[in-house]
Amino acid sequence: MEKQITQKVFILFLLLSLGFMAKVVAQKPTLLKVGVADSALLDYKTIGDTSYFKVKQGAYFQLWKTDGTPGGTKLVKDSFVSEIGNFAAINNTLYFFGPNRAGKPALYKSNGTPAGTQIVRSFATDSAVLLGLSVINNVGYFSYTHGTPHYEGVWKTYGDSAGTTEIKSGLIVKKTFENKAFFKAGLTAIIFVVNYPNNTYSALWKTDGTLAGTTKLKDSVFNYSTSKIGGMVQTSTCAIFTNTFGASNLWRSDGSIAGTYLIRGGSINNLTLYNDKAYFLSGAVYKTLNQTDGSAFGAVLGLTNVGNSLGVLGNKLFLGGKDNNDWEPYAGDATPSNSVLLKDIHLGTDAGGSDPRFFTAVNGTMFFVANDYLHSDQIYKTNGTPSGTSLAYSLADTIRNFSTKGLSASGTNLLFVSGNNLYSLRTTGVSGLFPLNQEQVLNLYPNPTNGILNIDYKASSEATLKVYSCLGQEVLSIPFASTIDLAGLGSGIYLLSILDGEKSITRKVILE
Repeated sequence: MEKQITQKVFILFLLLSLGFMAKVVAQKPTLLKVGVADSALLDYKTIGDTSYFKVKQGAYFQLWKTDGTPGGTKLVKDSFVSEIGNFAAINNTLYFFGPNRAGKPALYKSNGTPAGTQIVRSFATDSAVLLGLSVINNVGYFSYTHGTPHYEGVWKTYGDSAGTTEIKSGLIVKKTFENKAFFKAGLTAIIFVVNYPNNTYSALWKTDGTLAGTTKLKDSVFNYSTSKIGGMVQTSTCAIFTNTFGASNLWRSDGSIAGTYLIRGGSINNLTLYNDKAYFLSGAVYKTLNQTDGSAFGAVLGLTNVGNSLGVLGNKLFLGGKDNNDWEPYAGDATPSNSVLLKDIHLGTDAGGSDPRFFTAVNGTMFFVANDYLHSDQIYKTNGTPSGTSLAYSLADTIRNFSTKGLSASGTNLLFVSGNNLYSLRTTGVSGLFPLNQEQVLNLYPNPTNGILNIDYKASSEATLKVYSCLGQEVLSIPFASTIDLAGLGSGIYLLSILDGEKSITRKVILE
């Protein structure tokens, strides 16, 4: 072939030529429910090993639950006439907002059964709106507004009708960046943003659940139209959070007026707690990794061009870092000298890299999505070491055109939505390279070949066969066949890959 083999693909060819082949052993992704919106796992709640989510069916909404198995994925309650959501847990019981039979807003609770899904309190005013259910120390806080007559206020609930009461009226609570939880747990108080009726500015407030303890922290410092509380983490001395005042600015508060102030401005995202400090990414395109203890902030020197996601598992911080060519997954203690490349995933030559993102810890394992160039996005898993980083399961044929907006932990399962279908992935299995003489399951002959290639492999009915050029281009994709004709391809070196259930086996083919 005339094109030069890239370094990454050459390494793979070298491993194959030395008598190794790739094998992936992991649980196959399980289809749990069709017709699930991509946004379903942006507002869901896991209690124990059960996750609750919403599904729109025609003109109605439904409450569903899953334990990560098809048999445990069940309809809980049907025929809500308008959208349900704001899922939260009080004393291990699910609470959410939804319409009553008359279509008016109500606070619900559910134990996961149809009979156990009941209204806690209905709000009879036609124009009533309930928003922002946020549970802190087993007390739910939410915003209640209506237009006829005009009313707005902060409420709380202990999970029963008598315990659902107003804290303070006259406050229009503004949504947070996530658009569901309006209240954030500060170090010593609940923090939220209030819009003023004159629509000129917003202010930062706090509450301890009492009228006397609901007071203003900062006045006239937030823009009415743009200010929202974003992410928040708790250190041992203060709460650190972002506020979107044009860009995402970094704030801190210890619950006092004097202890609430701006740390820095700028474009800030992915706020993550690690070693009692807040780590975050700063910058719109070329991001730097920064950290703060709530006083001053500082850049992590040497990590000045990082990716789009952070994650924590045990004593390690996970991120996308820039290696010689592209963005790949790294893990360590957030210092350049101790942050190691976990896996060079992207086999292409473009500068985008694998773009590791959606770091999600489940059952002692970190999962993430990355682009491997051959199959586009795939789900990977890692224990924080290079040898422990591998493909969780090949999605190339299991889920065609795999694409997701995020990964979600659910007990010992990983949940994700792709193509409006809900899937689960068991958090077990290993992957890696093993010598061919330990498992002679695939034989190719003649190899080298002039075109006709015989494939000796005991395939299941689900097995598929793919052939790639040495530059990673897919040149053939068919159901498994024991004989194929490659004469239409140019001479050179190719990779033949068989995807069969829990196995992904790859061998080198020389076409003369």
